[in-house]
Amino acid sequence: DHDVAAMLQRMLVQAGYNSDIAYTAAQAREYLRKNPKSYKLVTLDILLPDESGKSLLSTLRMEPATQDLPVLVVSAVADETRRELNGGAVGVMDWLQKPIDQERLIRMVRQVASPGKTPRVLHVEDEIDVHTIVKTMLQGECDLVWASSFSASKELLEMEDFDLVLLDIGLADGSGLDLLSVIETRGQPPQVVIFSAQEVTPEYAQRVSAVLVKSRTDQSALRETILSAIRDI
Repeated sequence: DHDVAAMLQRMLVQAGYNSDIAYTAAQAREYLRKNPKSYKLVTLDILLPDESGKSLLSTLRMEPATQDLPVLVVSAVADETRRELNGGAVGVMDWLQKPIDQERLIRMVRQVASPGKTPRVLHVEDEIDVHTIVKTMLQGECDLVWASSFSASKELLEMEDFDLVLLDIGLADGSGLDLLSVIETRGQPPQVVIFSAQEVTPEYAQRVSAVLVKSRTDQSALRETILSAIRDI
């Protein structure tokens, strides 16, 4: 869509980024063939005139020069396609539904074009099975540190810096909620996402970024909540 392409390009220019517009999959391939090292990111519509964006993505992943090139899907069918692909595809860093969220778009572009440090996440959790799931879910997204007790978590929070704490409440040697006062004394307090079997009162909910109850939260919602908090760092 020529109008959408022009609008996207204006958004990128305002944020200080150069871009080329390809209106077809064939044109995109030609740009990438001529300048394989020139691009940091591809924004991809699924509904292209000559072939599906999914097909283009698949071929990009088969070519050595583009197999690791990050892709940001920007499409009227982004949500539908994400569900088709069970939540994700190799190298798709995010899925933006039209109309375009400009702030989210630029945040994703900035993350790739001007990468900062890898976010450090402390996972406070006494069940190894839950930690294993989270570790698999966040592989490649952050530096994940695990603490299985209140005392170990408190020590880590006092000695080391973290960008986010994924916090269980029911620990064998204390309540995870008591760690909030430790977290809040840090010079730059990490964001906190509570992920626990227990409910929390509104008083505690106001002190954290998000509260998720294990029995009511699937893996997709958990991952999206964590990644959203990481993106806001």
